Amino acid sequence: MPPRFTQCAIPYSYSHPLDFLIHQFKYRRQLASGKQLAQLLIRHCEPLPKPDLLVPVPMHWRKRWQRGFNQSELLARPLAKSLDIPLVQALERRHHGHAQKGLGRQERMGNLRQAFSIAPKHLTQIQNAHIALVDDVVTTTATARCLSELLINAGAARVDIWALARTPDH
Repeated sequence: MPPRFTQCAIPYSYSHPLDFLIHQFKYRRQLASGKQLAQLLIRHCEPLPKPDLLVPVPMHWRKRWQRGFNQSELLARPLAKSLDIPLVQALERRHHGHAQKGLGRQERMGNLRQAFSIAPKHLTQIQNAHIALVDDVVTTTATARCLSELLINAGAARVDIWALARTPDH
């Protein structure tokens, strides 16, 4: 089945040295690396058609508590400010589930079933909106497919994927 998102804007390959910076940002709490990564994403997204809303890929509260932040949200905040686009926490991760890292596309899709929902207070903002879903790394597009389908089914007119890097082996 084709994905429900319209296009992907993913400027970099998840390879050296970017993979090191992303790893430092996510797992070693190097927030300065996150600021540099956000600047790279801003430069790439500035000339793109401007969406109505930026929506970061959500993280389960337990994982966010363990990490201390949601890396997608930290990438999306300066992007929203620079491009003057509202940042909306329109999605929620309902189930903790297993980590996606190391799973294939079918396993990831199974892991994501029923894992996400629309935040009810943002349902009206989603209606007929062009949304850019912001993430750090795209591997199999399983999360992007799942979330874009959820947003389209909730009434979004269009969903684009804006991410920093794509893993080269997929």
